[in-house]
Amino acid sequence: MNNNLTTYLVIAASIVLAFSACDQTDPAKQARTNKLNVRLEAKVEKLSPLLKGPGYARYVSGNIFQTLGVFDPNSIEIAPLLIKEIPQPVVPADGPYKGMQEYTFELRDEAKWDNGSPITAADVIFSYKCVINPLLTSPFTSYLEFLRGAELDPANPKKLKVYLSEYYFLGVEALCQMPIYPKYNYDPNGLLDNISINDLADPKKAELLAKQDKGLQEHTTFFQDAAFNSDKKTVSGSGAYRLDFMDPAQGVVLVKKSDWWANGLTTTLPFIAAYPDTLHFKLVATEDAAVNMLRSGELDVIAGLTPANFKKLEADPGINQAYNFKMQPTAIYNRIMINNADPILSDKKVRQAIAHAIDYQKILDEIQLGMSIRTNGPIYPGHESYNKDLTPTPYDITKAKALLAEAGWNDTDGDGVADKVINGKKTSLEFSFMNTSGVGTGDMITNAITTSAAKAGIKLNLTALDINKITEETRAGNFQLAANAASNHPGETDLTQTYHSKSLAPKGDNRMRFSNPQVDALIDKIKTTRDKAERIKMSKQLQAILQEETPEVYLYCAGFRIITSKAFDFTYTPLRPGYVDGLTKLKK
Repeated sequence: MNNNLTTYLVIAASIVLAFSACDQTDPAKQARTNKLNVRLEAKVEKLSPLLKGPGYARYVSGNIFQTLGVFDPNSIEIAPLLIKEIPQPVVPADGPYKGMQEYTFELRDEAKWDNGSPITAADVIFSYKCVINPLLTSPFTSYLEFLRGAELDPANPKKLKVYLSEYYFLGVEALCQMPIYPKYNYDPNGLLDNISINDLADPKKAELLAKQDKGLQEHTTFFQDAAFNSDKKTVSGSGAYRLDFMDPAQGVVLVKKSDWWANGLTTTLPFIAAYPDTLHFKLVATEDAAVNMLRSGELDVIAGLTPANFKKLEADPGINQAYNFKMQPTAIYNRIMINNADPILSDKKVRQAIAHAIDYQKILDEIQLGMSIRTNGPIYPGHESYNKDLTPTPYDITKAKALLAEAGWNDTDGDGVADKVINGKKTSLEFSFMNTSGVGTGDMITNAITTSAAKAGIKLNLTALDINKITEETRAGNFQLAANAASNHPGETDLTQTYHSKSLAPKGDNRMRFSNPQVDALIDKIKTTRDKAERIKMSKQLQAILQEETPEVYLYCAGFRIITSKAFDFTYTPLRPGYVDGLTKLKK
């Protein structure tokens, strides 16, 4: 997560820190405008939320693009945003959608685009078409798996009915969480007008359209144009902020719209508010640089400093009087992604051996300093569906060696690395291991893993890459092991994108290339089961299978370590990144 800002020399950084400690300016007391300065750990290259990319970009684009509904940051329940109310599904008794799940949405009367035109049901249908376009790879596609059709209300351009083929336990959340685009800007020539959601939802028809329909092909290219990702004259949504400046090497500046459509609704809908006049997302790749900027008052919020720096700064009187320190629980877990399609890593015993060769307690005690907890899977440990009966994979070198021996890997030449004869050639057990260097605790953790794995005869060769590059390479399948974090919702979770075989990358986000019929069947069953208790039971069964299969290694679940300026009142949330930019209010 680093790129293209000044890298501070160790000696220079020490001098700066020394002077800062002696001559600390209190940022909370500085005269300032209503501008929130936010640290970005990695560069943002795309602002269109429907296109694949790291989560950092979606933090920013969420202030530009809106959805039909939004999760209330406190209750974590879906609440209406662009629509008047959250609908409950009904089952049509007749007609073409007989027996399906029907949702009726009505957009707010006040909701308008930047050009003053109303946000209509046609914009919603257009946006859904973009999500399920077979030529695009969107992070949202699997959530609209059951989408079968949509109809405009002929008497009300702000009203529509949407149909899902069957009950989906996250149906309303899925429909409400799709980013809505202004059709006039993102399809000015009506290239998708003659293509229906019904056709795009039919796999055979969609495949034929992808091959033959020139309009669909042309729009796919048009929609992915760089201008729609970075040009302030072109990027446009219904959110409170507009793009003012963007440079991947520096960051992003968003400015609040003076005539934003929702300015008059913030009293009755407090979570819709947007208080800062400017949001400045500054790319600060190295932690030393971020700490120095914090001391000088150039940053108002940092999430994710190393535990050591977090505690050190919290104990610093000069910093403590100017900033608040918050440990916010979150649904993010750190992991080692494993390419299950790799010839060696396709063996479950090898994957299990890697999991047993990690000193988890050392990472928790010496690197995370007790500020994280072990997790045994992808489900948020605070949720009732988390399988507490599973014992996390223990650190056990003897067990790791035994598993490798069962898979035919032994250190036959005494060089400390297990080997095996493959196709007549002796092959050493070594893997490339991608990590982000110089950011957070990444180096310390991957070095610790490399050291402990060596005791089991597993050689890991670290390759430091920017998080954007890791995302790109893992999606393309050009990796063996990769350290990164994953985020899920704090509530019930649909794991289709992560583990289902139909979500295999690069089309989906199953970047581990993991395929298991039993897992597929459970995921599918969970999605359509109405009884919550039964869903939770199946979710726990699914977690047990994942632990046994080890498609990836679950390290720990870390809370957000958030440092915020006392010049502002912040709203914290379990949702990533742990606070809400727009709800940050400058104190008078």
